[in-house]
Amino acid sequence: MASAAPPREGINAFLSVHGEEAGVAIDWDNPRVELVADEFPGVLFLRDCDLRPGGNRVRSFLDVVARDQVARAHVEGALDEFRRRLASAPLPLVEVIDGVGIRFSAEPSLEPERLDEYRLLRDRVVRLLQIWPETLADPSARSGP
Repeated sequence: MASAAPPREGINAFLSVHGEEAGVAIDWDNPRVELVADEFPGVLFLRDCDLRPGGNRVRSFLDVVARDQVARAHVEGALDEFRRRLASAPLPLVEVIDGVGIRFSAEPSLEPERLDEYRLLRDRVVRLLQIWPETLADPSARSGP
């Protein structure tokens, strides 16, 4: 992401939950990333932002969609497999790997460094997932808008 002014780059990451009631509209065994990320994003539970959200140019993005109770190691394994597929696939790339929906895209200027860009975004997702179980145990640790 790039800030409108002053020129700055950073990563904004968000973790949302869907709870039991939203599960009816979403097939969590084979989630459609576009549907969940764009139409049913859930309730924002955690965020980790380098830039103030809103008004920024998005240069790349990584959407990761999985049921709320998924194990972090399962998501990390899917992200690692996605990286292998990303090396030779055109962008945007959308895949479902073992019940984890993943979508990555980047603007053309980032194409030569796509794997590095993906790694940066992947690492931020993993960082949020490391916080996630602790937040469930301690609701006061919740960070939202």
